[in-house]
Amino acid sequence: MLALLGEEEWNDSSEQLFLHVQKLIKQCNAEQQQAILMCFNSNDIAILRGYPGTGKTTVISVIVILCVLLRKSVFLTSHTHTAIDNILLKLLQHDLPILRLGDIAKIHPQTTRYHISNQWSGDFGTYQSIYESKSIVAATVYTNLQQFPRGKVFDLCIVDEAGQIPEPSILQAFLLSKQVFLVGDSKQLPPIVQNPLAAKFGFDISLMARLEQSGSEDSKWIGKLYTQYRMNEPIMNLVNHLVYDNTLRAASESIANAFLPVRIDSNAPMWIQTVLSPANGVVFISTDSQSKERNEKEIQEEDNRRSSMLEARIVSELIKYITSGGVSSESIGIISPYNAQVAYIQSVIGDKSIEISTVDSFQGREKECIIISLVRNNRKQKIGTLLKDWRRINVAFSRATRKLIIIGSEITLCAEPIWLEV
Repeated sequence: MLALLGEEEWNDSSEQLFLHVQKLIKQCNAEQQQAILMCFNSNDIAILRGYPGTGKTTVISVIVILCVLLRKSVFLTSHTHTAIDNILLKLLQHDLPILRLGDIAKIHPQTTRYHISNQWSGDFGTYQSIYESKSIVAATVYTNLQQFPRGKVFDLCIVDEAGQIPEPSILQAFLLSKQVFLVGDSKQLPPIVQNPLAAKFGFDISLMARLEQSGSEDSKWIGKLYTQYRMNEPIMNLVNHLVYDNTLRAASESIANAFLPVRIDSNAPMWIQTVLSPANGVVFISTDSQSKERNEKEIQEEDNRRSSMLEARIVSELIKYITSGGVSSESIGIISPYNAQVAYIQSVIGDKSIEISTVDSFQGREKECIIISLVRNNRKQKIGTLLKDWRRINVAFSRATRKLIIIGSEITLCAEPIWLEV
């Protein structure tokens, strides 16, 4: 692979960068190395289908460093600032020529040093010279084209989380670049389209998904990452069964056998001991018996916001025993499909170091322990559109590395076929 670099002449900083990327490439597995080669061998469009925890960000960071060594320009883009910053954070130590565009208030504090406001004095000549000196430009797909110098064309555009981006929004990447590398997983969250008419005409399908559907699975321009470094075996087996047709595999036995290191209080209620047992990597807590005893169902407010006091109390009780058992708050994530439930759990727990958010906000993230509050519990067994979306379910389940705890009404959920598989 290093033959890509030919016989370049290095200065001291380039030589150090070369030595580091050499080390990074050796650490990549065969699938990742093949994906990097595919990117550089493509003349127009290549796709990297990276499943959860398979190292998509690692592949992108190696490609960016190689482009700098090859004196190629890169437009690094995605639909969120967070996705872009996750890549830039991996590149911080290399002192690369990066220019960051966008609202500085929305980007990670450690990447603000790249922002144009910290490099531009305000005159046109300086603006032009900054672009000429920076071979890597990072901005979301929604950045106004007028922020780029007229006629600017990049050698390569890397689009991360391409499966979540509406097709029209991605087109400027083609206008700005000679070659496009789409990276993502179309089996995770699709583009968010609020207008039913827009969805009817296919705007809820990403370009990545459409190209995958129209192309051959054996195409040499569709790379695949199957080896995952995130989930233990029980969690991996669940998403494999539901979504990935058993193609995901753990990178090592240590990853497959990793379980949440929590001390279990012998005086804790038996249900707590069962849930937290290392033998149970994935646990479903049914609220049916408790909700019947307490006559508690989901609460639906006037604006269709939904929450469950019962599930919030269960989450709170779990958190008490998990944290007292030696697991740090930062290692725990709580997910709910509903904003009202997120807000309610936040008010009940009160620990701001525990991340609590919706499924959509957690894509691309991971925690040792994930607790999911599904909320829906009603006599009509209606679970709504959010819990029918298998891609959203996939994202929620695949955020956990060592323990996945799912809380919900078994009776309500099992009215939908996909939940019978869980």
